[in-house]
Amino acid sequence: MIGKATKKDADDLQAIKGIGPYSEEKLNALGIFTYAQLANFNKATEDDVNEAIEHYPGRIQRDEWVKQARGMIEAEAKADEEALKAAEEERLKAEQEAKAAEEAIADSCRCCSSRNRR
Repeated sequence: MIGKATKKDADDLQAIKGIGPYSEEKLNALGIFTYAQLANFNKATEDDVNEAIEHYPGRIQRDEWVKQARGMIEAEAKADEEALKAAEEERLKAEQEAKAAEEAIADSCRCCSSRNRR
């Protein structure tokens, strides 16, 4: 089973070498919209889809659509991980800056209150 998806879940399948507008339209008509679905193809699925999209025999395997789809998924996961890491670093930086500002205000207040006692 390759999984289910809809047009709203669609990835840009044309980013995969060998998939143009025609192939993407045919894949979509078969309910194939995502890299994850392509990544789940086995040899039998490749053959069935190749026949259904009336493409050159062996095109899916020859152009390594499955391998490319898996690479796209890995690249997206890495980008998501890097974005989360960057967001966490920004959050920590903001917390440190806020703490430093609070400490500066507290130091300022202590300084003022010690002057007032004199």
